[in-house]
Amino acid sequence: MTTTEEARPLLSAPQSARYDESLTPISPPQSPKPTPLPRKQLFVLCLMRMTEPMSFTVIFPFVTAMLRRNLPPSVPTSQIGYYAGLVESCFAFVQFLTIFFWARLSDRIGRKPVLLIGLFGSFLSVNAFGFAKSFPQMVLARSIAGLMNGNIAILKSVLAEITDETNQARAFSLIPLCFAVGSILGNALGGWLVDIGGERGGWLGKHPFWLPCGIASCFNLAAIIFGSLFLKETLPNKAFSQTKDASSSNESESIITTTTEQVEQDAPPSIPALLSSPSISRILGTQLCLNFLNACHAALLPLFCYTSIQHGGLSLSSSDIGTILALNGAFTVIVQLILFPTLERRLGGPLRVYTRVTSCLPFLWLCFPLAHFLAATYPSTKLIPMTALVLAIVLKGISNMSIVCSNLLVNNAAPSRASLATLNSYIYLVDHS
Repeated sequence: MTTTEEARPLLSAPQSARYDESLTPISPPQSPKPTPLPRKQLFVLCLMRMTEPMSFTVIFPFVTAMLRRNLPPSVPTSQIGYYAGLVESCFAFVQFLTIFFWARLSDRIGRKPVLLIGLFGSFLSVNAFGFAKSFPQMVLARSIAGLMNGNIAILKSVLAEITDETNQARAFSLIPLCFAVGSILGNALGGWLVDIGGERGGWLGKHPFWLPCGIASCFNLAAIIFGSLFLKETLPNKAFSQTKDASSSNESESIITTTTEQVEQDAPPSIPALLSSPSISRILGTQLCLNFLNACHAALLPLFCYTSIQHGGLSLSSSDIGTILALNGAFTVIVQLILFPTLERRLGGPLRVYTRVTSCLPFLWLCFPLAHFLAATYPSTKLIPMTALVLAIVLKGISNMSIVCSNLLVNNAAPSRASLATLNSYIYLVDHS
């Protein structure tokens, strides 16, 4: 027996074990581990986001009653809805004219100072509205917020700059969540506190609509304080400048070259370059339709509830309207916390969730004539027409998931991080055109 035969094993290895040891077994690709979210920054951003819908919606439960008090007696009751629409829309109209300026300014001087200016504008606006004694004063007060506040586009940019693809969906789901919480608080304050101011004498009796507005402005003030103290700058070149000042000169020289090149590569693209992208054009079109419907719902729901049954509404009180609007926001919070993360994970992306939840919108609008029909048929009870409103609240909460999906699609379409604020401002311009 030869030496080679002596070294041969008695039992040969199974066929499945015969492979080149230099090759590693192929395993299915694993999704990256989610990056932890910066909780302190998210808290400040959520507080900032929550204050705008509070200031925006706090007037909804009592704006029609305020107009009846501030408009000349010659204005018929049937025309109050027209004036209410003007008051509610002037904020969006003025913001439509100025948001692009604020977004471009934030791309140059940084996100933080522009956000603080916007919060201060909301603080002034909501207080001025509470003291308004005429229709022009009401319009002017609402316009101040639109003139100084372009925060929604900038907040989305900051969120995109502090997150990555592993945690972006979780972070952006907080935007409509904070909007819903702010809407709950704003509508509740407007519906419940306005009666307290009207029932008391003295100074509050002279200014019955200031109390809910003043309480809402305190949240703006808190957001300004927390933002000044704890919010970090996220614009790439500004954040780099802060880092460079804190580092040593020797280390700075090696970092400056790399970071400067990165900032130059991430410079905001031109306006025609952004608008010529097919994906961005499609997003602009869908955003136009979606936000038109959302704006109509936000303005028409309190007006529909306040209008008398004879004129096509439900004849509800300010406190009832505040409760309904608060429930609408509360259900949106539940959906965003529980349902959206599960759907986004199971369906495989925001686009698939978007196409499914928007199918609820036609049925949502059918609930309004149904509620009026039930109120006219059963005028002695509020319970029966309320069932149609509850159904509308459920459908609206589900369809609101499309807002999160749209935000994610916008960020995915952005050619660079430096263009996020500009792109989000264009989205807002389309939303309010």
